Amino acid sequence: MEENELKEKALTYYSALNKKDVELITSLFRTDGSVDYPTAMENVSGTQSIKAFFSEAAQNVPRLKVDVQSMFACKDRVAVHWFSNGISDVTNTIDEHFGIDIFNFEEGAIKNLTVTYSIEEMN
Repeated sequence: MEENELKEKALTYYSALNKKDVELITSLFRTDGSVDYPTAMENVSGTQSIKAFFSEAAQNVPRLKVDVQSMFACKDRVAVHWFSNGISDVTNTIDEHFGIDIFNFEEGAIKNLTVTYSIEEMN
């Protein structure tokens, strides 16, 4: 795939994330895809695990909004700088983070998504 097409796939991911469209998010990954997430308690690998992970995230922070700040692509990777905010239904606090996601694509689908974000409070 061309780099612009990969960037469009990454933007589709964020659009789906903001809409809590877990089915669409899951469909963007390869069946053997994975997510490396700093606070994940378990390995997030494979379709069912990815679907469960994003379903739980959608329930815990249903008012999450992620805004893409910038992105660039190189070969089969896309790096995205983002800012997010939302109210956690778990802690009833405002969650604000900035971060960088690295998408590794294979055959047009996400093979691996590595999420890195600010853990400290931004207030």
